[in-house]
Amino acid sequence: MRKLTDAEAAKDGLRATAADAVGVRPERIEIRTQGFGVPDHGVLVGGGEDRVCLNGTVDATGRVDVEVVGRTVEGTCLPGEGGH
Repeated sequence: MRKLTDAEAAKDGLRATAADAVGVRPERIEIRTQGFGVPDHGVLVGGGEDRVCLNGTVDATGRVDVEVVGRTVEGTCLPGEGGH
């Protein structure tokens, strides 16, 4: 058994908090810390059930923005890395 890194622990905590807020299981939450749609030094979070997702960003200052979206063609909540 290995110890979680601080980054992994932070992601697990964010995933659990987002899951609780949205009312889904933590494994239904997607997190991206770099790449398309991620604010500088922030995170992109998405999750939901069926076809509906709540996607949001948390920026470096702690500001949260959330929007209701449908799933992508690939079946994910977060947009593809290429933005499509």
